[in-house]
Amino acid sequence: MGQRVIAPELQALYDKGAKVYSYSKLSTIHDCPYNAYLTYVEVPKREQCANVYSSLGTVVHDTLEGIIEGKNTEADIGPAIENGLDELDMLGIDFPKTRDGGNGIRDKWISNMRCMARDWVSLKGEYEVEKLLILKLRDDRYLQGYADLIRVLPDGRLQVLDIKTSSQFKDEDLLHYGRQLVAYTLALEQAGFKTAVPCWIMVKYCKITYETGFGKRAKPAEKVLDRCKVGYTLRSTVRSKMKAAGYDSEQIEIVTQDFIESNDINDLPEDIRSQFKLTTYVRPYPVTDELRKECIDYINETADEFEERQRSGEWPAREIEEKNGSPNFFCTNLCGHRKTCEPLRDCINKRPFYAAKDPSVVGIDDLF
Repeated sequence: MGQRVIAPELQALYDKGAKVYSYSKLSTIHDCPYNAYLTYVEVPKREQCANVYSSLGTVVHDTLEGIIEGKNTEADIGPAIENGLDELDMLGIDFPKTRDGGNGIRDKWISNMRCMARDWVSLKGEYEVEKLLILKLRDDRYLQGYADLIRVLPDGRLQVLDIKTSSQFKDEDLLHYGRQLVAYTLALEQAGFKTAVPCWIMVKYCKITYETGFGKRAKPAEKVLDRCKVGYTLRSTVRSKMKAAGYDSEQIEIVTQDFIESNDINDLPEDIRSQFKLTTYVRPYPVTDELRKECIDYINETADEFEERQRSGEWPAREIEEKNGSPNFFCTNLCGHRKTCEPLRDCINKRPFYAAKDPSVVGIDDLF
């Protein structure tokens, strides 16, 4: 995705001197004031470094959105991901290592995305892609953002959909990640539209529906799984269904092992495959009045903090050290300023044995 041209409605706000925030800016201010200073205040700007997750996430976003716009097809997903991986390899940008220095994190992400590329089914319905939304907080303060997808429902309601290539959100993190969906929903409502429950499209995951038990004891079941774990997780269920259908033990073992290796329900015999339904996992986030108020309060309080720090000049760094004294994952792997951040450098220099012990743990060998 290239640099966006400033939309006329945004330019009009800038021209009248309004303060315009984005959700990413608010998150940066809230998570690390020093990062906010380097990103939005310091002149001249420091060059930021990419991270593997945002880079590949953009590739997936652009390709899936391109399918909706008619620019791409499902067949383009796999090559786009492979090309993205090749480009990052050439740039020396890699996934974090596991604690033993292995490539397990990389291998799992790639496996999930390759399964997604193979199984992706285009979204049905009418959509607007990368729609600019503006939420007015007061006459001189606004929030702006581009929603990945706005779905137009048959009854005229609009639904915010956010494509995510990340892992599942923990329950304690839902409020943090959900604010963006709430803010975009509020912007639509402020513009006079009726809205439906916003959702995340979690592309790393699939939802499998099937029946457990047989006959009168059959019950509907549903699992949300990493795409790369479908075969392993459902192996016992497949064995049971094949046994009930009259397959012999040798056939069952061969089919099950192939299924575990491929994670592709299409490798199952048709009479067994038809008993499973695989869809992309879509996670709803109902917007309550309480969440609406919390979101507005968060935006205003965080914006107030930023403007106060602009006056005071105080931009402290986030807590960098973990309990064991090592730098945290975000600072060493995700932050765009990780190669030039002085507080991070100081943290690493305090523990020289940490880098010497295993630099691959957090990838600090190329920080500075």
